[in-house]
Amino acid sequence: MTNYYDPNPEPRKTVAAKMLRAISDFHLMEHPLELVYREVVLGMDVRTGFDLNADATGNWRDWLSNLDSCLPQGKEFVKIRYAEKTDEVDKMKTFQENLRLTDPRNPDSPNPTCFEEFVQKTEIFLRMIFADPKRKQAFEKHLGASLNKWHPETVQRTEEALAKLSIDDLSRKTFTHDYTMVFLLYLWAPVARIGPQKSKPSNPIVLPGKKVNNEADAEYIVCALHCDYLLTCDKGMHKMAELHNLTCRFKHIGRNQRQAVLIDRPPDFPTDDQVDNLLNRLGSLL
Repeated sequence: MTNYYDPNPEPRKTVAAKMLRAISDFHLMEHPLELVYREVVLGMDVRTGFDLNADATGNWRDWLSNLDSCLPQGKEFVKIRYAEKTDEVDKMKTFQENLRLTDPRNPDSPNPTCFEEFVQKTEIFLRMIFADPKRKQAFEKHLGASLNKWHPETVQRTEEALAKLSIDDLSRKTFTHDYTMVFLLYLWAPVARIGPQKSKPSNPIVLPGKKVNNEADAEYIVCALHCDYLLTCDKGMHKMAELHNLTCRFKHIGRNQRQAVLIDRPPDFPTDDQVDNLLNRLGSLL
């Protein structure tokens, strides 16, 4: 959308239009937070009810078929979203610093020797959150704030549902469990040093100090719970998806075993031909 409504340089607009047209043919699903809301607050089984509602699907497809009809709104949306994303990244960095995750004096500091241990420590920390009233309240506040933006009409009901949520309940609400795990993995991955303690190598996911936090990436991985494949050109996201597969509990309903597929990233913004090649590869996987 950014490359269509605010292209720099201008040729990116043509390529972006082709990519958006391809997206219009995709299956559209509900936002992960909507599914968390249904599972935790409404007590619904979301395994078979993840399709985007018909009205919203129609609106999105109408917009994607006529991008210029929303030109002023599209430019404004991109501008607002970028500002919100920047603000969220800053908040996450502050959260990470306050936790002192890389301080060896911190007993919660995740310095695992391998990826499997990193996932295990993340699962342990999730249980620690629910065992500590202050951490549990912080969890409720964070998740509740996100859900209340999604459903401001049921703030009290959401707060009550989260207050009642136990670690055993979370284990049974598998989509929400996995959504939470992805959040924690993304919280720790940029600051954890993963590898043999003796050698202290650079973090294989993100270089130490480069605290990348992208909520959209985490949501993308959670969405893949419903799909056969997660396709990405981002090596960090690909590794995070592989880690998530080690711990996810949501029962996959796709035709194939869910897997992350890493696609070669073009050295620069993709050309028309490169987009065609990527779309052809996508078609060959489905």
